[in-house]
Amino acid sequence: MELSTTQQQRQMLSQQTIQSANILQMTAQELYTYLQETSLENPVMEIRGSSALKEHPAFGSGLRRRSVEKIEQLNASDESNRYFYEQEHQERENRDPFDWQTAKKPQGISLSASLWEQLVSIPFRPKDQTTLRYMLDSLDSWGYLREPLEQIAEKMEQPMERMEQLLSVVQALEPAGVGARNLSECLLLQLQRRMECPKQLRFIVTDCLELLAKNQIPAIAKKAQIPLKEASRLCQIVRSLNPKPGAVFSTEDISRYIQPDVLVISKDGGWSAQLNDTLYPKLEIDQYYRQLAKTTEEEDVKSYLKEKIEQVRWLRSCILQRNETLLKVASSILEQQQDFFRSGPSALKPLKLSDIAKCLDIHESTVSRAVRNKYLQCSQGIFPLSYFFSAKRLPSSKTAAPGQEETAVSTATAKAALKQLIHLEDKRDPLSDRALAEKLAEEGIQISRRTVAKYRENLNIPDASGRKDYSLS
Repeated sequence: MELSTTQQQRQMLSQQTIQSANILQMTAQELYTYLQETSLENPVMEIRGSSALKEHPAFGSGLRRRSVEKIEQLNASDESNRYFYEQEHQERENRDPFDWQTAKKPQGISLSASLWEQLVSIPFRPKDQTTLRYMLDSLDSWGYLREPLEQIAEKMEQPMERMEQLLSVVQALEPAGVGARNLSECLLLQLQRRMECPKQLRFIVTDCLELLAKNQIPAIAKKAQIPLKEASRLCQIVRSLNPKPGAVFSTEDISRYIQPDVLVISKDGGWSAQLNDTLYPKLEIDQYYRQLAKTTEEEDVKSYLKEKIEQVRWLRSCILQRNETLLKVASSILEQQQDFFRSGPSALKPLKLSDIAKCLDIHESTVSRAVRNKYLQCSQGIFPLSYFFSAKRLPSSKTAAPGQEETAVSTATAKAALKQLIHLEDKRDPLSDRALAEKLAEEGIQISRRTVAKYRENLNIPDASGRKDYSLS
């Protein structure tokens, strides 16, 4: 048998390289959570930050008093260590202020609690109290009672007549419209509370909501047998009502408070990007364990501490590299999108990840990880970094003069121009999608009618018939 050797080239990614890439794409919140979890297995790690960030509760003088025997237990099983610290601190009442996902959550009263407070002073039979409590707890986040009343009556063993009476009690509470079983009933309850419910208005709410959603006012006028202007006036009243009266109490759909990762500030007549340092924790090595690693004569303890100290140093290096890459990418975006920072979204230029990667001499995937779920704050507002990357929209080459470059227009610019055209149009005769496409072409933005319709829908703008104001006719 003949033996031979072959040479192969293979790319291998070390665990540290993978960890560094993962840290790069983490948001500030994800990074902090990751460090908290890591600290449960690493007693030498201290997480420090700005005044907005307390020292992690798992650290401090208590840990410094731990004996060498405790460290030997940690060395035996990091998973046991994780469990120990989780159990020790899970009952802490003071939440970490850095965790805005929980710290910023509204602490206000819930919808059902608010409604129950309005009922506590009214004497009810115990069975009625139980039924009312069940009904209040059954309301959805918009304040609607979705469960059929007959089904609740069966569960509570109440006659339907009594159920109707109890439902009327709920529907008389604030805010007006709660306890409704459908949209029409919700709007009628609000109109009745206003003492403003003529027959024609009631008819629109009960029989014409689909037409109203499509802004088909002439059809409503014809169906209700009233003049067009009167129909338009009544429809405006209906539109002023709140279709989700309970939503003000809902905490489930409230957006998380956004903390910008990068700040763009005016400097020396120009712009400068800087990291929002308040978001980024600093890692340090506990002095007690640093000293213990130098003085202990037990090899297993020394080996354990050396490994954990190296882990902290590596994490610190990864975080530093992450922040440097993020700042470089943000600064490059700032340089490429100068017009945006001066004039706003309408001046946004086409930009691709590969453009930034080429400019910084890094891989495109690195840019993608750096901008993932990161935000930038400037004088124009707060924007995700991904917002600044937009595909090109080129006018027809026929519009470019010989030897002259075609003008590149970003999708954001096209949408901004479309929104402005619709804002300035005559509401008595709104522009069709084709007319909007022609108007955009006059401004050097060549997009089709179908693309106009797509952008309009993305902007949640109705079509021409839905934008017409019949009260101006």
